[in-house]
Amino acid sequence: MQKFQLLPLLLCGFLVCSCSQQPDNKAPRATDDQAPEQQLSTEIAETSGLACLRNNQFLTINDSGNAATVYQLDASGRIINRYATNGRNQDWEALALHQGRLWIADIGNNSGQRATLDLYHAPIPQGQIKELMVDRLELRYPQAPMTKPSFYQHELDAEALVSTGDSLLIFSKNWIGLQSRVYAVDTNAKASTLAQVGVTSALPGVITDVAYSAQQQVFVVAGYENFRLNPLTFMLSGDFAPFIAVLDAKYQLITSVQIPTGGQLEAVCLDDTQNIWLSQESSSHHKAKMWRWGALSTLLSATD
Repeated sequence: MQKFQLLPLLLCGFLVCSCSQQPDNKAPRATDDQAPEQQLSTEIAETSGLACLRNNQFLTINDSGNAATVYQLDASGRIINRYATNGRNQDWEALALHQGRLWIADIGNNSGQRATLDLYHAPIPQGQIKELMVDRLELRYPQAPMTKPSFYQHELDAEALVSTGDSLLIFSKNWIGLQSRVYAVDTNAKASTLAQVGVTSALPGVITDVAYSAQQQVFVVAGYENFRLNPLTFMLSGDFAPFIAVLDAKYQLITSVQIPTGGQLEAVCLDDTQNIWLSQESSSHHKAKMWRWGALSTLLSATD
């Protein structure tokens, strides 16, 4: 998420909307499955994507204003490898492992004015290599970019890239409504227009990342309450009211749960044992960190 002066935008939002979005408090919280939160190095203070590898290892990236580098972490959040790339980090926001390749989503668009988006992809990095050589896929939305500055007042932003095994999908970060558009990526092209394949049902906030469980055939969504819809609370607390939610295969909401830390939740992934891992970037009141929230089955138990 790119950093901007939020106060004028929040005041504007307060004048046009006084409603707020609240996650379902009846949903379960993690119990014995949860691991201690691990503070991340200041080198990855703006962690904005998370991919679960085997053996409790992970990949992450920083968002805009940082190097075009992929970091490998262990379960304690310690950096164990750094992979410089030949890509450009305009606003890296998400990672996905899709059909044997690592995909890096340069899709952040808070202003709504980007004419094109970029996906970078390369074989999944292993071991000690000096540079990860990536290929670039240029994308466009079906809708035209905004012609005037309108930060956080449009639906042409995105921070979520997810593989279902067969498809690579982008979920929009909609600042003006309670739904998200879902787009499919043509991974065989060098440049293409995104194809809308669905719309989510009412969400408890904006989407910052998505993971997919082939075993359960559900999407696990990370995000936080849309601060434009509750600007006074955000200005007073400085917290983001994060949540995780589950969507079915048709992108309809099954359940959601609040994350009590209040930080800027940015990324989610599922490991081989169907545990949910989360990461948040640093904010005014919180350090960057990652942790195992708990089992997907715990989150789904409220729907049984």
